[in-house]
This record gives sequence, C-alpha cells and structure tokens, in this order.
Amino acid sequence: MTERFLEFTHHILINACEMSYVEEAPGTLELLQRLDKILKYYGNDKEFVSLHQEINILQDYIFIMKMKHGNTCDLRFLGTGEGEDIQIHRFSVISYVDKIIQEHKNDRDKYTTYHISVEFDETITLLVESQSNEEIKSYRCKLDKEV
Repeated sequence: MTERFLEFTHHILINACEMSYVEEAPGTLELLQRLDKILKYYGNDKEFVSLHQEINILQDYIFIMKMKHGNTCDLRFLGTGEGEDIQIHRFSVISYVDKIIQEHKNDRDKYTTYHISVEFDETITLLVESQSNEEIKSYRCKLDKEV
C-alpha cells in the first residue's frame, strides 16, 4: 500500500511540475522536484544509506524549509565531500535537524540561522548551530554508522 501511495504521489508531483513549468513558476517547480526526491528517498526500504545520500536529501529539506519560513529562517549546510562510503541510519540526520528547527518554531519573530556541519574522526559528529539576534546555541549528535 505504501509503495502504491508513493507511486501515485510521484505521478501527481510530475503533473504539478509540468504545470508549474507551463505557468512559468520556477520556484514552485523546484519545490515540487525536491519534494519528489524526498518522497522517493522515503520510499527506499534500506535501513542504512550513505552519509552522502542523507546530506543530499537534507539539502532538499533545507530548501523546502527556507521556502516555508521565508526570511525568518536561513539554513546553511557547511559540509564536506566525504561520506560516500560511510553508511548511517536513513533519516538520522534529517530527523535531528528537524527536531532542532521545531524547537525554535515559536521564535520565528527572531531571525534564526542554522549552520549544519558534519565532522569526521573516529565517529561522525553532526554539529548544528542556531544563531538568532539574541543568542547562539550549539547542538552535537554522534551518528551511528554501519561497520
């Protein structure tokens, strides 16, 4: 049933993309294309994915969040090209970043910038810094990886 729903949604998004192209709405077109990529990723049944794949989907998610929150939220990914061979739990990075964004959802009157970076050493550390007009907060998370 989930597979059928995702296929149906994909076809609807493709039609909406075609319509936004015809109507010359490039922002809407890009939003729909990124949403389609996220839904395809969601439909993937693998428990582990490459860190690189997760970061690519995170960038699509960040684009959608920027459109949703307008000028009250700016998310920047400060990543590296590493991570192609590292396997992590699917949605672990996106879930963590979303949790932080949701924590700040009531502070939308302040301009907030999120800097997201991934550090590689013997473990993988996700660092998210939230900077508003009043304060800077840092969040660190160690990511589980498949060995």
